[in-house]
Amino acid sequence: MLLFNALNLFIFFILITTITYYCFTILVNKHRSKEYSQLQNYTNMLENMYSDLRSFKHDYLNILSTLAGYIETDDINGLKNYYYNDLLPESDEIVNKDMSLSYLSHIKISPLKALLSSKIVNAHSKGIDVKIEMADDIELINMSVIDICRIIGILLDNAIEASILCDNKFIHFAAINTDNEVIFNIRNSCLSSTPPIHKLYQKNFSTKGAGRGLGLNNVKDIINKRYKNVLFNTTIEDCIFVQELLIRNK
Repeated sequence: MLLFNALNLFIFFILITTITYYCFTILVNKHRSKEYSQLQNYTNMLENMYSDLRSFKHDYLNILSTLAGYIETDDINGLKNYYYNDLLPESDEIVNKDMSLSYLSHIKISPLKALLSSKIVNAHSKGIDVKIEMADDIELINMSVIDICRIIGILLDNAIEASILCDNKFIHFAAINTDNEVIFNIRNSCLSSTPPIHKLYQKNFSTKGAGRGLGLNNVKDIINKRYKNVLFNTTIEDCIFVQELLIRNK
């Protein structure tokens, strides 16, 4: 009898150890998957920045060559015209890009900051005017980091894909932090032919072909299934597409 009890205890111990190891392995794999996703976002951001740097170097050499041409021919009027009409507007655009990224210092959640940096650099590379409004630090969001990154990523992808089709390409991203809530507001230009909101929320609906939905249905699913403290609203008015995410922290 004692041997039987000891055998049962041993089997129970082995079973508990196996289950614990299995659960631990799942947690480790989940953590590694999350880290890989964050690293991939960060890598994409660095690749975009490197591409921008190469482009700037190429443009810089072209600018020097153009300046040399005006100087060699003593064309002062041409040099003035080039400076005021070409160089100054270009320098303003570069400063605006740097200012946009500098606002992200208010985001204290590293994966979200990396995601936003990557999307903003991508938008700039496509000739989209991006403006950021952010006054307060955002250190805590009452939502899973993975989910907030998924949702913001979808919303910014939508904004980029819509605004790139317009003559006036712009995206305005604002983040507001209060004692009780965090609000993300994304506004972008869109075509007058943009489908109505109820169609955009339909599963698998897309203006880009079969199997390429806008992801708004996914956003709604994430919020409806997991977060009673989150409100999401989408509107279209005067060719401006507005996506607003409100997250209550209390």
